[in-house]
Amino acid sequence: MRAHQTVQRVKSSQYRFRAKLSLIEHLPHKDKRAINATAYRLSPCFTPEKDERSEWSFVTATLYGFGIVTTLGYNRIAPITQAGRIFCIAYGICGIPITMIIIANVGQYLNQFAGDSRRMLEEYRQRRRMSKASLSGEEYKESSIQVTSLVLLIVFLLYVALGALLLPALNGQVDFLNGLYYNFLCLTAIDFGQLVPSKVVFLPITFLYVCLGLAITTIAIGKYWLGVHEKVALSWEKMKDAAQTKIWFGGKAMKVKDLLHAVGKKCGIDPSAIDALDLENVVERTIAIAEGKEPPPDINEDEEGATN
Repeated sequence: MRAHQTVQRVKSSQYRFRAKLSLIEHLPHKDKRAINATAYRLSPCFTPEKDERSEWSFVTATLYGFGIVTTLGYNRIAPITQAGRIFCIAYGICGIPITMIIIANVGQYLNQFAGDSRRMLEEYRQRRRMSKASLSGEEYKESSIQVTSLVLLIVFLLYVALGALLLPALNGQVDFLNGLYYNFLCLTAIDFGQLVPSKVVFLPITFLYVCLGLAITTIAIGKYWLGVHEKVALSWEKMKDAAQTKIWFGGKAMKVKDLLHAVGKKCGIDPSAIDALDLENVVERTIAIAEGKEPPPDINEDEEGATN
C-alpha cells in the first residue's frame, strides 16, 4: 500500500514538472531574464523530499560509525573532506579489531550458554529417569556438549526470519521477502543500510538485533571451519603414515609397506630392517631434495652409516 502511494506521488510530481516545463518553453517572450525569473519562482515546487537518514546528523554519524566498526557499511552517507576520510581510516583500524573481539566473545558466551542449557536439560531428563526407577544402569557422565552445525543453521535461519518480520514492522510495513533479503545481507556482513528504521527510538532494537546476529553468524562460521579443519587434519595424519598408504596397480590396492617387503625380499633384505625405516622422514627428505631445498645424499656417508 505504501509503495503504491509512493509511485502515485512520483507520477504526480512528474506530471506537474512536465506541465510547468511546457509553460516555460511556450512563454510569449522568450527573454532569458524572464525565463530565469520564472524558473526561480517555480523552483520551490520541485524541492525533493528529504530523507533524514541520508543527511549528516548525530544519529546518522552513529550509524556510519557502527557500519565501519562492524564492516557492514552504511551507504547512505560518506565523508567528502580529506580530514574526514583520514579519520575514518584511523577509526576503522582501531575500531574493527576491538569490535571483532567483542562479537567473538559474545559468540563464545552464546555457545557456552547453549551448551549449558542442553546439559541442564539432559540432567533433568536423567533425574526423571532415576525417579521412575527405569535407569539403565549406566552412570551419568558429564561431558562438554557443543551445539551441532545443523542446530546452528536452524537457529540462524529462524533468526533471519524473525528479523524479516520485526524490522520492517518498525517502519510500519509488512514485507517479509524484502526483509528476508536485507537481513541476509546484513548478517553476512554485506550491508545494513536498508535495515535502519525511520524512527530514532527504534535504533537500539536494530543495533541489538544486528550485534546478536553477527555473533550467531560468527559461531556458525567458526563451527563450520572447525569441522573442515578437523577433517583436513585427519586426512593429513592419514597421509603422513606412509607405510599404510595404499597405491594402485592394475586396479588392485597395495600398501607401501607390503610393496617394500616384497622388494626387500627380492633383494635379500630382512623385513625387520624395512620396518625400522622412518618412511615419513625418507619421504620428506626425498621431496625436499626433488624441490632443491636439500642437497642430494653423499653415497660415501651412506655407506659409512650402513657400515657403522
